[in-house]
Amino acid sequence: MREDLRVGGHSVGGTVATLFAERYPSRLDGLILVDSPPPDGSVAFDPGPRPDGDLPYDWAVMPAILAQLNDPDPAWWAELPAITAPTLVIGGGSTSPVPQLLSKLAGLVPEATLVTIEGAGHAVHRNRPAEFPAAALPFLQRIRADGISPVAHISRVPRD
Repeated sequence: MREDLRVGGHSVGGTVATLFAERYPSRLDGLILVDSPPPDGSVAFDPGPRPDGDLPYDWAVMPAILAQLNDPDPAWWAELPAITAPTLVIGGGSTSPVPQLLSKLAGLVPEATLVTIEGAGHAVHRNRPAEFPAAALPFLQRIRADGISPVAHISRVPRD
């Protein structure tokens, strides 16, 4: 049962979007993942102390999320072929911490397209505010042309 839903996520938000797409593939009509492959355990994440000030995310969940990233469930990768929605994977190129994983991700999702915005780093949308929508909008317009309209967005965008 399609629910005319597109989900997009960056970083940890992309991990959540991927897990949703794996678990509920028939509910999505489109998926955008921004510099966010499933973790493979090759990088150790340390949350460190809580940053000062207001945060654009819930700090209390970060240690638990990072623990999962440090010791991920292998099913996260094994279930990628179950994602049936057209998927756009946008990466930040060689300045991203995960370029090789993005290529692997795109190769496992049947309807995936990988777009690399070289030099954009991990915060692709913030570091390349013109190139990011130039990559995402044609994908979204193609899906809209197929008769789908609502968009849900999961994101973690650090405040300056």
